[in-house]
Amino acid sequence: MKSSTKKIISIVYLVFTIFMMGVPLTNSKALQPDLFDNPRTTIKIQNNNEYHLGVRCKSRDDDIGFKILNKGEIYIWSFHVNFWGSTLYFCKFSHGNIDKGTFPIFQAGRDSANCYNCTWIAEADGLHGFMPEPPILFFKWSKKYK
Repeated sequence: MKSSTKKIISIVYLVFTIFMMGVPLTNSKALQPDLFDNPRTTIKIQNNNEYHLGVRCKSRDDDIGFKILNKGEIYIWSFHVNFWGSTLYFCKFSHGNIDKGTFPIFQAGRDSANCYNCTWIAEADGLHGFMPEPPILFFKWSKKYK
């Protein structure tokens, strides 16, 4: 093999090795910034009632889905607040054929500065909010039959 061919093969091998070592680093979630440095927001809704609680959450663009929570179970999802700061998620709560109400669970204007890990606790009297400590009653249940 000629000396110039050996040099080319060595350079190609070196570039390939450097590239392959760098791929795992650039694919690491820890090294990838969130879109516009906008942190993810996580919503948790925990049922502390003795009954099954139906929960359906959605925004204008995303339907998170319907879940039935037993006592102690948690409904959880994460998202990024949109570029305009107008993200709104609301949830409808039910117990059997009783509509317990629909409430704004996340409003960017109200929550984005204070809440990246928002916890809501469903108690007998209603939905208790994530701040201040201890959680306070934000929304009282209604008792409308479907």
